Amino acid sequence: MINNNTEYSSTPAIYTTELRNPDTNGAFYVTAHASSPSMELASFKLDISTSAGNFTIPQFGGDIILNGRESKIIVTDFRMGNETLVYSTAEVLTVSIQDGLPLMFLWLPAGESGEFFLTGASAGNILKREGCSEVSFNQLHGGVIASYKQLQGSCVITFDNNLRFVLLDRAAAYSTWVPSLSSDPSTPENSTGKSLESGTRVLA
Repeated sequence: MINNNTEYSSTPAIYTTELRNPDTNGAFYVTAHASSPSMELASFKLDISTSAGNFTIPQFGGDIILNGRESKIIVTDFRMGNETLVYSTAEVLTVSIQDGLPLMFLWLPAGESGEFFLTGASAGNILKREGCSEVSFNQLHGGVIASYKQLQGSCVITFDNNLRFVLLDRAAAYSTWVPSLSSDPSTPENSTGKSLESGTRVLA
């Protein structure tokens, strides 16, 4: 644990605990209401420290929203293959390796805005758009910041470095599973996929 107080947030109603991995420098910012019995809906921005610099997030999209008696975990410097998810205001559900490439699943309650910063990319493309709206891409510090509004269901975004993101609302996240596709009965816990000889690609 690095620190915990209300000064990370743009409002004193939110209390943040910063947890950081000493080996990778990846971090988890755990946000919750400063008053645990609070049932208020809080809207805020968050000050974070990353390998790409210090940011107040979100930078382009709508504020982070936190319902009463809930918490959100904001990740920074999360490795995705050879690239880095610098930050995400949507929570990480899981990461799967499909056809040798990472596939990241992020989730938010429907109606809320999300934003994430991916290194090694210069452009993004919406492969499936039914589950999100107001999608925008902004280049910054050798990567792309994607901002969006989460709708019911899921949408899929791809980047020119071949990394893919599935954006889910809460209900879709509850029904999403990422099983191992390996025939090895001793498959490691972090091995969720392999190249499919048939050419079939699993996206969600």
